[in-house]
Parts: sequence; structure tokens; C-alpha cells
Amino acid sequence: LSAIQWSSYFGGSSDDALYSLAFDSNNDLYACGGTSSDNLATTNGAYAPDYLGGSVDAFVSHFSKDGQTLLSSTYYGSDQYDQSYFIELDKLDQVYLFGQSLAPDNTLIFNAVFSQPNSGQFVSKLNSELNTLDFSTVFGSGSGGIDISPTAFLVDACNRIYCSGWGGTTNDSIHLGPGGSTFDLVTTFDAFQDETDGSDFYLIIFEDDANTLSFASFFGGDQAAEHVDGGTSRFDKKGIVYQSVCAGCGGFSDFPTTDNAVSNTNGASCNNAVFKFDPDFPLTVANFNAPELTCDWTVVFENLSLGENNSYYWDFGDGTTSTEMTPTHTFSAVGNYEVLLVTNDPTSCNLVDSIIKNISIDNNKYQELDSLFICEGDSVLLQGTEMDGFTYQWSPNVAIANPSESITYASPTDSMFYYFIGQSDNCFDTLSQYVAVRKVPLDYSANSEICGLPIVLRVETSDSAQIIWTTALGSSSAVEQDTLVVSTVGTYYMEVRQFGCSETGTIDVALGEACCSEDNILIPNAFTPNGDLLNEKFRIKDELNIVQDFELNIFNRWGQKVFYTQDKKEPWDGYFKGELQPSSVFDYHLNIVCIGGQKSFFKKGNISLIR
Repeated sequence: LSAIQWSSYFGGSSDDALYSLAFDSNNDLYACGGTSSDNLATTNGAYAPDYLGGSVDAFVSHFSKDGQTLLSSTYYGSDQYDQSYFIELDKLDQVYLFGQSLAPDNTLIFNAVFSQPNSGQFVSKLNSELNTLDFSTVFGSGSGGIDISPTAFLVDACNRIYCSGWGGTTNDSIHLGPGGSTFDLVTTFDAFQDETDGSDFYLIIFEDDANTLSFASFFGGDQAAEHVDGGTSRFDKKGIVYQSVCAGCGGFSDFPTTDNAVSNTNGASCNNAVFKFDPDFPLTVANFNAPELTCDWTVVFENLSLGENNSYYWDFGDGTTSTEMTPTHTFSAVGNYEVLLVTNDPTSCNLVDSIIKNISIDNNKYQELDSLFICEGDSVLLQGTEMDGFTYQWSPNVAIANPSESITYASPTDSMFYYFIGQSDNCFDTLSQYVAVRKVPLDYSANSEICGLPIVLRVETSDSAQIIWTTALGSSSAVEQDTLVVSTVGTYYMEVRQFGCSETGTIDVALGEACCSEDNILIPNAFTPNGDLLNEKFRIKDELNIVQDFELNIFNRWGQKVFYTQDKKEPWDGYFKGELQPSSVFDYHLNIVCIGGQKSFFKKGNISLIR
């Protein structure tokens, strides 16, 4: 039910209603209903090509299986109100209609032994071309009005005709119904219920072509007005009716129930009820269940045939047969086989019935696709192919975007097999797809320390890997070498390449914990600016190159600032305001921020100027 095969309007210029469908042996479609259109499409040679009059006419139409062609179409009824509510076909594709009519007297009675003239329900049979009426009859109270609303219809394998409907007060004019009741309807001697309160269900069964009344009975309680508001009602092939009912209205619990009923009482004003009624006519109906497609060549055939005294004949389409009721058969080769089941019941009305079903025997299919390769962290497109009639799923459902789609993305973290598995019955169609995840081995220490002397940065990887170092992401100054010698703090980037994949990382080089201190900087305590060219200037020596920011203040004993610099390379020559200072002890304040900017220290001390 996932796609509409075809859809079409059908009708004339006035009101049209379609109530029932049936498919013939060619899968062409019959439809019936009622119309007040006098220009509904009919075909040449139709039984009644023109509108017959009255407020509504019944109609039946035959469409090709693709919905493109109207094969045959006819009006049906009288010059009064007529509608066909149900359509059934027999094994020869003859067309049977069940409907309502206000046609008087014998108007719709033709070639039928059983009839009840002037009644409001008709059963009619036309040939498959809809150009010939084979028989028609009416049944009911003979009051000239409609008695029941049709709810189910069947023509069985013996051409018996089954009708079900309801009548009574719920169908009166107050409820916008046509009126009528179940009073004065005929019942047979073996009726399940031969009395009615006028608002019950009614079952009636005729023999072939309405030659004989076989069975008629009421079904309902003696207080509530049983009716149908909705739900599904039908006959199965053996003539058992399954009828949905709105029962117990008014809070009554008078609806007939059985000992094993889900509930024997009504817990509401109106409640849903259902009854299953078996007229128990002898009938043989061949039917079995087997897979349409199987890859298990040994098939168990489930016999679903109907019949009290059946014997069975099986032809498996491969030259072998069986008379078992439920055989198990092993086919010897792949292929399509027509399996025939014939049932024979000498006590049934139809004696023999048969059915043919097609079975396909096949092998499970397996195909291994070319391997796919991705780098760790990447995704790959998986592309499976599907066979008609199979339902597919990717397995395992690991790191996969949509496992039910044939084309989807997968992002596995490890190399693995994916399987695209389709199933139809017990046949499997499997595609195998190996996805290899290429991982670049990379191991390193993310942090390192430096204090003056250069250090060597190393990573652990495979011998065939290519290592590229840089001091900035995307920098054009990258170098390719196994190790990197660094002499200052900073963040260093590496990219390791192998198999077309890459792995990246960073190493943060910071100043050693004890490196930023006065112990690693040379601060003299005296200098001699006397012209002998020895120790002439006072300077701070950063031999380990750990100083990033520098500030030096020198004061005389009166607190005057005699020298200031932010350049660690700038010395003091002993002069202040153009004059060489006399021998004395001076104070200095030294602020140093070490490279990296994370550590600093302050030093306060004395320095002697000696002349």
C-alpha cells in the first residue's frame, strides 16, 4: 500500500455512488453502485444502455486492469428507485448484483423459480459482457417498500447466493433512512431464529440461479434495534458470515451471545457486537499456503481447503505428485513451478475444486564488493543494490547514517565488514562490503620544557611515515624531518602522513619550572668606569636567553633615579646628567618577565661604582 497503481473518476453529470468492487479471472475490475445521471458512460450492446428513470438507477461497469479502458457498462433496474450495493462473480466470471428497488410487482423477476413479488430487495445475474440478463428475483415482505439495508453478499463455488442485511426503526425517516423492517420476511424450518421484533438482522440463501430458497433466518434481540453504523461484514468462501453490529442500544443486553463470548452483557447505551454464523452447507474449496519464493528447497504445503470428506491430489509441477493432506516436497532444481491442488468431496454440491499457485525455488545470493579505504575520522558512501520483492538492511548498524537505505554514509572508527542483507520469505540476498580504516600511528608527549639550551622534539610513528613540522598552522615554512630542534618556548605543530591519510598534533614547549629565577641571570655587584677598558659598564647578562621583558631602575643614595632601561642589552656607563658619578653604592630594582610570559621575578639589590 505504498503506491497508487491507478486512480480515476467515473460518473455522469449528476450524483453517482460506487459501493462494491470485484476482480475477474483476468484481474479486470467490476464496480457497481447507483446513479441519478442520465449520461453515465455505457457501452454498445449493453443490457440497458440508457437511463431507466426514477430517482436513481443501479449500474455495473467493467474496467481493464490498468484502468485505461471501459470494457462494458450498463444501467440496471426499473423506472423507480434502484441501487446495486454488492457485486460478486462466479467461477465463470458471471456477474451477480444485490441491491434495493422500489420496482412494483414482477418488474425485476426474470427466469427465477423463487421470488416474492412487490418486494424491495433484488438479486440479479448478468453475463460477463453485461449484455444479457440470466436471471433476476426479488425477496422481502411484499409490501412494495424496502425492508433491509444490505451488508454482505456471496456467490459460492456451487453458485449458491448468500445475502445479509438489517432492518428496523434505525432505518426510519427520523434517521434519514428509507424505512422498512424485518417483519413479514420469510424464514425456513431450520432457521436459527424464526421470530423478530422488526429490528433484526436477516440472512437468506438461495440455490443456483434462485431456483430454491435454501435457508432464511433472523438474528437479533427482542428489545434493541440492531443495525450497522460501520465496520466490516463479509461472507467467506464457505458461506460463513462475519457480521459487525451496533447492538444493545438503550442499555439492553438482549443480543444473542454464546457461552465463550468475550462479553455477554452490554456496558453502554450502544455497543459493538459481532456474530459469526455458519449455514454448514457441504462444499469443497481447494486452497493451500506455500511461499511464493523460497531458498529452502524442501517445502511444507499447508492445506487450507474446506470440505468435510475431502480427498486430495497434488501436482508439484516437477513431475511428482502426492495424495497426502499436508505434503512435504523437496524440489531438485532452481525454477518456477506451478503447483496444483485438487480436492474431491463426494458429499459436497460442487464435488471437485482446484487451485494453482506458482512457487519459485531459488538459491541464496552472496556478492563481495571491492574494499573501500578511508582515513580515520572520515565517512564513506556505501552503495547497495536491491532486488524486487526483498526488504533490505545494512548490518551491523554501527556508525551508519541510515541502515535501511541502499545508499548511505558510514563512519566506522575501525576496519570492518558491512553487509547489505535483503530478505524475501526465507531467501537472502547479501552484499558484503569491507571498509578499511587507515590509521596513522602517532605517539608523542604534548608538553616539554626548555631552559636555555636547545631541546629536540620527537614523535613515535612508523618508519614509512612522513613528518612535517611547523611553528604555525598552515605555515609555508614547514620542514620535513624526523625531529625538530627548538631553542625557545612556543607551540610546535606536526603532521604525520601515511597511506594518503594524515594525523596532526601539537607540542607545547614551556619554560622549566625553576628556570625563571635570578640564579640563571648574571647580575654584577660592582663596575669600574675608570677608563682602563675593564669592567667599564654595568650590564645584566642573560646567557640562557630566558628574558622576555626587562626593566632596570638604578637609584643613588638620595633616591634619585640615575638610570632606567627596558633593554637588557643596554648597559649603564656610570654617568648621570652628563657627569660620571662618584664612587658610591647605588640601589637597583630589576623586573624580569621570562619568555612565554607565564613567569617573572623582581630583584632588588646594590651595586658599587668604583673609580
